[in-house]
Amino acid sequence: MKYKPTFILVFAIFIANTAFCQKQYTIGFYNVENLFDTIHDKGKTDAEFLPQGKNNWNGEKYFNKLQHLSKVISELGSDDGPDVLGLCEIENRRVLNDLVKTPLLQKKGYEIVHYESPDVRGIDVALLYKKSMFNFVDAKKYKVKLPDKKRSATRDILLVQLVNHKNDTLVFFVNHFPSRLGGTEKSTPNRCKAASILKSKFDSIITANYQSNIVVMGDFNDEPEDSSIKSVLKCNFNMGQSSYNEIYNPMLDLKSRGEGTIVYKKKYELIDQFMMSSHLLFQNNKLHYVPSSVTIFKPEYIQEQNPKYKGEPFRTQAGQKYLNGYSDHFPIYMKIAY
Repeated sequence: MKYKPTFILVFAIFIANTAFCQKQYTIGFYNVENLFDTIHDKGKTDAEFLPQGKNNWNGEKYFNKLQHLSKVISELGSDDGPDVLGLCEIENRRVLNDLVKTPLLQKKGYEIVHYESPDVRGIDVALLYKKSMFNFVDAKKYKVKLPDKKRSATRDILLVQLVNHKNDTLVFFVNHFPSRLGGTEKSTPNRCKAASILKSKFDSIITANYQSNIVVMGDFNDEPEDSSIKSVLKCNFNMGQSSYNEIYNPMLDLKSRGEGTIVYKKKYELIDQFMMSSHLLFQNNKLHYVPSSVTIFKPEYIQEQNPKYKGEPFRTQAGQKYLNGYSDHFPIYMKIAY
């Protein structure tokens, strides 16, 4: 009996080491703040990001933007960058091709999933994944028709289905909900409409297979307890009390600590979020969420150093002033064990 405490300690260390050695996927999301090339796309209002436009956007600025973003992505969540990465505020397939061909990302072997969306500014969502880790199965886009007739066109919701080398399937939703243009209260119905479409698609997958592994990510332009997230998506924030058909949202802990991905009027807001199906919460499943792994990635070099704005995201533009930064959002990542 005198050896029992030692045995318990050794056993605990064994369990901890087993968990630590478990392989993990890194899943990332990044709003890259207006990744536009210098070429006009027909039908898009991209004039401000043309060489003759008000931002004097040119090849040098575009090249700098690509190099900056590639550095962040190459370090996001692991030494080798994310295995899956959702993106928003990208103009077209061309900028994605240029991004994955940058020296820091080219050898990582990212494949691109992207559709053009009807957003009037011409910004879309996309997904990158490492072809060494996943095979592509399917992708769809879902149109969001807004109740606000003045803003009827917005970003589509992107669904991507991937399968890993163990034949386990992961489904990803990439979102960029309508902005707060016109004020938070007035624009809330637009985000609730996008949320209702997302919830409908999520529910249809769970109804067909309650064991589906679904990761929802995006810039929701709402925080965890706002209406579109809490009331429409009906997110559950308690990992230990999640029903099979609920969407679990792990972001509330970060919010309660005052963390955020953007700064608005000197206040941090957590509008870039991950959510997931409850099946990913069971730690004995082949694929499962690593508890408390959601992280806001903010190394010092992507933070503003100007004393007036110190610690805020170091953005590319402030109005028409070119800052040569990275993005007005901090990226986020999470881990899935396999």
